[in-house]
Amino acid sequence: MLTYVGIRNILFSLTLSCLLIVYFQYWKTQRCCDELYSLTFRMEPPPPALVLELREKPLENTQDLRRPKSSQNEQGKQTNLMIISQGRSGSSFIGQIFNHHPDVFYIYEPLHTLERVDNFDNFIGNNTSEYNQRASMILEEIFNCSFRKSPYLDYLSRPGHFRLSSRVLRSPPFCTREAENTTAKEVFEKQLCSYLEPVLLNQVCKKYSVTVMKVLEHRLIGRTLESLKPLLEMEEYDNKILYLVRDPRAVISSMYQAGWIASIGKDGQLIPYQPISRRFHWYVQRICHQMETNVKFVKHPPYWSKKRLFLLRYEDLITNPENITKDMFEFIDLGEATGIKEWVYDHMNAHNTTLGGTEETYATKKNASLTLKKWRLEASREMVKVVEKHCKTVMDLLSYTQTKVLRLYSMT
Repeated sequence: MLTYVGIRNILFSLTLSCLLIVYFQYWKTQRCCDELYSLTFRMEPPPPALVLELREKPLENTQDLRRPKSSQNEQGKQTNLMIISQGRSGSSFIGQIFNHHPDVFYIYEPLHTLERVDNFDNFIGNNTSEYNQRASMILEEIFNCSFRKSPYLDYLSRPGHFRLSSRVLRSPPFCTREAENTTAKEVFEKQLCSYLEPVLLNQVCKKYSVTVMKVLEHRLIGRTLESLKPLLEMEEYDNKILYLVRDPRAVISSMYQAGWIASIGKDGQLIPYQPISRRFHWYVQRICHQMETNVKFVKHPPYWSKKRLFLLRYEDLITNPENITKDMFEFIDLGEATGIKEWVYDHMNAHNTTLGGTEETYATKKNASLTLKKWRLEASREMVKVVEKHCKTVMDLLSYTQTKVLRLYSMT
């Protein structure tokens, strides 16, 4: 007959066994998640042989890092260009046009690293003074080619979309030649790239005549172009802004389709706000108010910003790519480069016959004719009404014609 002590010992043993089983399962799950995280987001140090090989290569003998005939403009100043736009406006495509010019040092979304590292959410929230201070620091580092060791540079070093969107940052002396035409997963698995060391990165940055960066409007300091006055007035540099705009109906429709205007459910899935909801109206008003403020600033610039601003409609680039590309390059004193025209044509004339399938949400290779009319086919009648109601002023400023919504959708 079991005694009280014996029963207690048996129960203790069973409890301990259950706890060990639960812990083991948790450990397996956590290890799996850590491995997936490492593969997706983290970058392990490259093998010593690769680092040694990259460091020993003479910088001057690297084709991609040739010194341009002139590293300064006619005024004897280094040129920096910021491409600024609302999301889903074609800024990635325009950024890649500059990225393919051999005299350009291109950085893709540098302020996105600030959001990720410090957990800021500027698309929904407001840019805090802490965020603005750090954002100014990062932009000044890029303008001055004075990168330093920081969590932001560590994040940029990861072999993901943001680093690999820059031709320079995926080429020697930072990566092997193989990394120039391969996927982020292969770059990680084969350890094709090294960390971006500040000293070497600054040397490379200064080899280029123009530095270009792409920044979304909601990540701007104060969300306005006017707030960039201290950067534009840096006397030692010729700093300029290309402000890209797109039909607000296309912008809102694309954001909606991409899940930007949505809440997050308990299961982690995105739940789009209905166009009749107050929250949807709030998003549209906020986005178009930002556009309106910045368009008025560009159209009526103060004295200190004249000749530093370039207003571009995305639709004008799509319908007249050759001349607009030439104008963009002339704005920052860049000459024509071999292969740019072919690249632009190839990426505007993808063989997409439908609006889905091969035309991925974040791809820069698209069918231009489909891109221009996509919002007309995807946006609901109510969505168009809401956008035209809240965005009428900015649409008029940019010469976008309002539709007669009921007539437009009379056959639906």
